[in-house]
Amino acid sequence: MLTRKSFAKINITLEIIGKRNDGYHDIASVMQTIDLSDELTFSYADRITLRSNLKSMENNDNLIVKAARALRKLTGYTGGADIFLKKNIPLSSGMGGGSSNAACTLLSLNSLWGLNLGLADLFKIADHIGSDVSFFLTSAPALVKGKGNIVEPINGFPRLYVLTVTPSLDMINKTSLLYSYVTADMFTNGDLSRAVANRIGQNLPLDGHDTWNVFAELYNGFSQEVVSYKEKMMDCGAEWTQMTGSGPSLYTFSEDKDFVVNIMSKLVKLGIRCNLSSTISPEISDLI
Repeated sequence: MLTRKSFAKINITLEIIGKRNDGYHDIASVMQTIDLSDELTFSYADRITLRSNLKSMENNDNLIVKAARALRKLTGYTGGADIFLKKNIPLSSGMGGGSSNAACTLLSLNSLWGLNLGLADLFKIADHIGSDVSFFLTSAPALVKGKGNIVEPINGFPRLYVLTVTPSLDMINKTSLLYSYVTADMFTNGDLSRAVANRIGQNLPLDGHDTWNVFAELYNGFSQEVVSYKEKMMDCGAEWTQMTGSGPSLYTFSEDKDFVVNIMSKLVKLGIRCNLSSTISPEISDLI
């Protein structure tokens, strides 16, 4: 039996460079894992099965199942695994829970099944499962490019305390729908993301001025709840807010834990569910 945490992420920046011929978009994004996490437990079995504390996760379209099947197909492994997912990361939140689960599955079954594949092989599989899966294979802060499959780790990310809130949003195929709303005048060249990555690499402090997300303004036009959550976060003391991924989750961060806890306490009194976490930054040398 093997149990592993599957971490969430925030996008410090998220730019769209342009649309690709394969229907995807090229992006530039600085991503960072946080210690808000799901938990996955893997046991030997004859076939691949998935159970969860959240029953809606128990289906063959789940990226966990897809990752396990892809790994088995590539290697010819004939056994299976009983997988239990303890879900904590909000669903369809922009924090990468599904992609993180898939990456965790690849890493864990590679170990449990004794396959001994290197990261290069796992990256090839990840590329076919989902756009953010490659990033989660290392969990290091990174500049992510291409359709999400080009990952350049960054050393030096500061320890930050991160407050996340997730407005309710019932939207089918959220990510693909939001990308369809993006127009050519919203494309940027990636310079902002490269500048922020360089700033992190030089151990310079980060604040809200270093964050940017192409999707943030889109929500102003169709989700009053997201707008309301932004306003409430600011009213409760946040100096700025930003969106992660394709939303709807919002975050703010600080090196001062007490400052973030104070904001969280005020939001909780308003009945808003919050998550307090901190950044995770393994040394790049540990990943090679």
